[in-house]
Amino acid sequence: MHRPLPFNRSKAKFMAVTAPRRNRATRITEQKTRLSGFDLTGPFECSYASYDVCLELLEKDAVYYLAPHHFSTRTSEVSKEKPGKELVIDANSLKISDKKSQENIAISNELELSQAFTRRALACDVVGFVSCQNMEKWHRYLFYQMALHPPPGYSESSLEQILRADRAGWIRLAEKVPSVKRTDAGDLPLDAAFDALQTDAAINFKLLPLPQGKTSKPDKVIKDPKIKKVKGKGKGKMPKDLIGMSPNTSGGDRICYNFNLKHGCKYAKPGQSCKRGRHVCMKCHGNHSQISCKKADDAEE
Repeated sequence: MHRPLPFNRSKAKFMAVTAPRRNRATRITEQKTRLSGFDLTGPFECSYASYDVCLELLEKDAVYYLAPHHFSTRTSEVSKEKPGKELVIDANSLKISDKKSQENIAISNELELSQAFTRRALACDVVGFVSCQNMEKWHRYLFYQMALHPPPGYSESSLEQILRADRAGWIRLAEKVPSVKRTDAGDLPLDAAFDALQTDAAINFKLLPLPQGKTSKPDKVIKDPKIKKVKGKGKGKMPKDLIGMSPNTSGGDRICYNFNLKHGCKYAKPGQSCKRGRHVCMKCHGNHSQISCKKADDAEE
């Protein structure tokens, strides 16, 4: 009579982990057949590390943020140096395995982010806890917000806002979805959860247009060619009727132009000063306006 073999928990876990990796090629081929309208090569060919990132989430059966920076291409993965070996101490054994290296790609524009989003959706679809179509709906919704025309004085949604909203969406998924595994009815819980993100007020708040900064150029000042700028200590532009007269007193004080015009200045008495200057004649510097200046008139005669 054969004795039953003892249950090895660590070995069972290892078999559960490696089984999906063994049929990775089969699943990728099946995905290419199912998504025959897409060219899943070049920037849309996921690295093997991308599948490992998604597989780890499935093993933990808990939602957490899968940042798009973790989903590189197969081309970039192959071109890098192969990682070395590391010593792993398991519960009941000691083994040497390939050292894990997680590559973080640089994302600097909308195209690179869109491609990283698509690779994330494809990798999650291969692992099997969410469909590519439903995750891509969420991605297209985020980019649609960038295409909307903002109101006057506001800027369109930025790349940083898209990433913040994406992170907030995954946090909401973690709150709403207790398990990512397929239900008895054959449904994937994350499919319906991703569709609900588009109507979440807290997430949409992060996508609202922001007020523009003070970067706009001031309006150009239209100069009157009839008004000449007078050099000296006096400030402002001299009116046409006062051109040729002295803008300053003999002591260098500024003279009020309005006081020497027909409409006058009511802010100070003759001989005193207002905020525009001294109330004196621009012809003889007497305590009167140049309009009533008799000394200048006598000198002309």
